Amino acid sequence: MGMHADLLEACTRLADALQGWYGLVAGGCALVGFGMAGCSLLALRRHAEERAAFGGSSFWQGTTHILGGVLCINIETFMRALGGTLGGPMAGLVETLLGKG
Repeated sequence: MGMHADLLEACTRLADALQGWYGLVAGGCALVGFGMAGCSLLALRRHAEERAAFGGSSFWQGTTHILGGVLCINIETFMRALGGTLGGPMAGLVETLLGKG
């Protein structure tokens, strides 16, 4: 059991040392996620425009309406989740805009 205890202690020390970086890491992950989603949507749009030039479907327009509708319906939840993920001043700003809930 000594080896497992040493590993657990090392992981605990590492987690304590990195605690101050949590906001930066969480914010960076959120931004990377949004960036990847944006790149995916741009690629989808380009593909849809190429298909539309040859009489393709309106898949891009449908996708835009679905994503916009989901975001509009869930905007409060989305903002609270983003504020909670980024923490610090962003969480305070979201709570100020939406009110304490």
